[in-house]
Amino acid sequence: TPYLIQILKDENLELLKRIKALNNALELDKSEEIEKKLLDLKQLKKHYGKKEELIMPYLYAAGIEGPSQVMWGVDDEILKELSKILRTKAFDPHTIQALLDRMKEMVFKEEKILFPLAIDHMKPEDWLETYADIQEFGYAWLEDVPVWEQGEEWKKEHAYTPESIKISLPNGELSLSQLVEIFQYLPIDLTFIDENDQLRFFTNEGKVFSRPHSALNRKVFDCHPPQLIPVVQDMLETFKAKKNDRVERWIPNPERPVKVVYQALYDSQDRYIGTLEMVQSFEHEKNILRSFQTDPKEL
Repeated sequence: TPYLIQILKDENLELLKRIKALNNALELDKSEEIEKKLLDLKQLKKHYGKKEELIMPYLYAAGIEGPSQVMWGVDDEILKELSKILRTKAFDPHTIQALLDRMKEMVFKEEKILFPLAIDHMKPEDWLETYADIQEFGYAWLEDVPVWEQGEEWKKEHAYTPESIKISLPNGELSLSQLVEIFQYLPIDLTFIDENDQLRFFTNEGKVFSRPHSALNRKVFDCHPPQLIPVVQDMLETFKAKKNDRVERWIPNPERPVKVVYQALYDSQDRYIGTLEMVQSFEHEKNILRSFQTDPKEL
């Protein structure tokens, strides 16, 4: 069994244990225990993230889209319903039971459909590549995860080492290693999508979104849930046609507000050369901004 598949299977076993324990709490009608166990289920996002970003794109590349697209959409629905229940504290047994049933159904579909497809169509080097990205997503409920020695060797062989070259810029000169370090400390995560809609570069110091290295050089559409693909396609087409050159939106999470900006890039000949995505979390700034509202003297 490939390392990633075994990790996902182990997480599914842990999930089923937690579903059973939550069912017991529902039968006993213990609200505090129910809430605690529902909070624990939020780790499911790590499991779904690995599945969606480290398996599905390889299946897309093999021409297998149907099962992955359906599962990604259901994954999002499950996580949104879980967040809604926790946010509203509406611990209705029937609603929770319906959600748990969907989680169990997804486990079945992963084990019987997705994992066999991945084993049949992913290559040995694909599994090595995914191993290098697992830490980006973390593990759901698992502790003392075993190391895959072959994967560790692959990571060492492919570790990035900056070349000793200088880069001349309009306002100065930097070594490549200096530029890499600067990117690591920018408060904004950057992603560059080239003129062919391929993801070519990213920084991810803020870790607002998971960014596996295996996503590099893929079509950017493979990195988004199915329901967002038409939105991204339409945006990039308007950039190329110069009907618009900037899209800005906020993710209205009260605990972690996030600003996302998409900026079209054109060269000196006014030719479209790609899109820059800029993502910034205002999690640490929100309290400061609130203090400005209550005490203007702080300005």
